[in-house]
Amino acid sequence: MAAFLHEENLDDDTVILYSTSNSNSNSNSDSTTPSSSSFYLSSPPAPFQSQKNYKLTVTNLSYTTDQSSTLASLCCQEKKPKPTNVLKSVSFVARSSEILAVVGPSGAGKSTLLRIISGRIRNKEFDPKTISLNDRPITSPTQLRRICGYVAQEDNLLPLLTVKETLMFSAKFRLRRMSLKEKEERVESLMHELGLVHVANSFVGDEETRGISGGERKRVSIGIDVIHDPPILLLDEPTSGLDSTSAFQVIELLSSMARAKQRTIVLTIHQPSYRILQYISSFLLLSHGLNVHNGSLESLEDTITDMGLKIPVQLNAIEFAMEIIKPLEDSKKYMLAKEKESPSYAIWSRKEVKFQQDINIQQTDYWYGWRFLEVMLLSIRFWKIIYRTKQLFLARTVQALVGGFGLGSVFLKVKMDEDGVAGRLGLFAFSLSFLLSSTVEALPIYLQERRVLMKEASRGAYKISSYMAANTIIFVPFLFAVALTFPSLFIGSLD
Repeated sequence: MAAFLHEENLDDDTVILYSTSNSNSNSNSDSTTPSSSSFYLSSPPAPFQSQKNYKLTVTNLSYTTDQSSTLASLCCQEKKPKPTNVLKSVSFVARSSEILAVVGPSGAGKSTLLRIISGRIRNKEFDPKTISLNDRPITSPTQLRRICGYVAQEDNLLPLLTVKETLMFSAKFRLRRMSLKEKEERVESLMHELGLVHVANSFVGDEETRGISGGERKRVSIGIDVIHDPPILLLDEPTSGLDSTSAFQVIELLSSMARAKQRTIVLTIHQPSYRILQYISSFLLLSHGLNVHNGSLESLEDTITDMGLKIPVQLNAIEFAMEIIKPLEDSKKYMLAKEKESPSYAIWSRKEVKFQQDINIQQTDYWYGWRFLEVMLLSIRFWKIIYRTKQLFLARTVQALVGGFGLGSVFLKVKMDEDGVAGRLGLFAFSLSFLLSSTVEALPIYLQERRVLMKEASRGAYKISSYMAANTIIFVPFLFAVALTFPSLFIGSLD
């Protein structure tokens, strides 16, 4: 099983969930490391509770991955996998109340960079010398997951919950130290901030269920990951799949959130339009994992001008830079080579700050009472979804009635002789097959909710065991009722 966790197409949240559970099961692990159920608190970690300005610094960040598949490595064990340099000494600074946009062509390493910053990599892949917050080194991905809100490109939401219910359940799971009234006030305030008040009671929806628009769904995804007020917000392609107006509204919203909350925001974007550029403070332009520009739009324009090129009137500097990305990359490589030859070339040295003990707060409030409340909250949410899919109950009940009536008519008036024994055994076999098929009733719903489950569990909202317990609590009574309905129609055939 562990071998298959190294597949490149594996869900990022799955990687976090398995790596977290593996590390927690290790008896030699550090006792100060928080469990997967305690990633999120109702306030920032202790060293930053009194601070409002947060500076995220990334220095000489490199990342190498193995592109070979697990099946190929098993078949050809004598061949060593060829590593691929996804990121090559990337450096930048993201400051409070500002938006840093990571741009570049497809395959430039934008999403990989965001995954590393958000702590969505394994511990053995993390370099503690590359990332610091307020000049304090980050020593583990767990710390990053606790201080960063991460909004994935896909909107993994439950379609049959309303907007208010979605945010309220997120608040109940993550804001554990708040009272119910405070959580409700937090959700109301966040809906006003996100512009979702007018769709508060509308279903989120998906491709099959009609709901809110794509831009509103993206704002709900943002709300889920800022409900606990993280100091840093990371977003992977927040404008992907949106029309120009919705994309502009999302970026405008993020800009207002950065200023109002003094939040540090880093996002990836493929090719921003001219209207979006005014809300972005600085840009990080990547090409094949190499940082070819880091700074403001004006400095990029100066760089292009120094190369003897002129930006066309119909294009902005970012769009034109994407067209001349190869010359920019070659120029950056030449400058790096000259810097390394210079005697003043300095290598960043990490400050030895005892930061691990500051940020890894001992969790004393995760008691068994919370586990019970966790199961109850999941049960309530699960019941809402099941209740809103009445067709599932109706179809299963009709199936039990028809199946029972059919078997009852076939095995009607079974005789009490040797032939009757064979008939009764056949009836028993058919009945057992029908009832066993009823045990997979929750499988379609679980497959539909899988991505939501992996995302929420990996972020520490709840335990998978709590989810399974809630699933059992809701489905067992229904399955028991079906089990009683089915034999009631052919019980007379046994006489």
